[in-house]
Amino acid sequence: MLSDTDKSEFPRVLEPPKFTLDDLKTAIGPELFKRNAWLSLYYFFQDVFIISALFWLVGGPLYNIMESYWYISYPIYAFVQGTFMWSLFVVGHDCGHGSFSESWLLNDVIGHLAHSPILVPYYPWKFSHAIHHANTGNLDADETYVAIAERRYRRLALYVRLVRYYLFPLWGFFLYLVFGMPRTYKSHVGLRGDLIKPEQRLRARVSLACFWGVIAVLAYLSYQYSFTFMAKLYFAPWTVYLAWISIVTHLHHTHPGTEILNLASLVRY
Repeated sequence: MLSDTDKSEFPRVLEPPKFTLDDLKTAIGPELFKRNAWLSLYYFFQDVFIISALFWLVGGPLYNIMESYWYISYPIYAFVQGTFMWSLFVVGHDCGHGSFSESWLLNDVIGHLAHSPILVPYYPWKFSHAIHHANTGNLDADETYVAIAERRYRRLALYVRLVRYYLFPLWGFFLYLVFGMPRTYKSHVGLRGDLIKPEQRLRARVSLACFWGVIAVLAYLSYQYSFTFMAKLYFAPWTVYLAWISIVTHLHHTHPGTEILNLASLVRY
């Protein structure tokens, strides 16, 4: 929780905007609010096919070539595969928002199929993401992305800046899922704490079973084929995907003109 001094450094919003939500929807166009399940499934299976093909090629037919030119082949593979892993996350993200299709069942099934292989517990993430969207830019209530005042940033020690803003983003999203944000510590990989409400626990258990199941498969494959092999095949691209999440999230939430609110200045229209 930020201090009152830190909060006072952010701009306050006292007047509603000069447009309504309907005005925004009209400007965007009604055709972009139509959900097409077949088109969504096409993109999902396209991502799955490309990711599966890359795993098979690099772990099989192209393995010797990859090893011979490891210094260039594996970085290229990690970037390409990690980018498609990021695409898979986006599919699950849209399922969580209900924009994948009109069917909540299809959304949640595909959401699990998209998120579980990249170690995202779908339902717990969906629950916390809804809190984030309901409170974006709110210093007091946002669950994930909380801004930091410039004065406070300048007071941070150099090593804290380096770790938090340059090293942490590589695995930051996964650490957030496991441990939560520093001010709340709401883990997504367990049922303790107040992130998961009692009526949500059954659904959360399904996601956690998928999550820990994938962890078990990765552990088995690392034991069977060596951790080094799995690091090159899976964990390096997975790290690239996590970096993509940090980059895109930063760009989505950071702009000099973005209004940052606290409960004292928040006005609901």
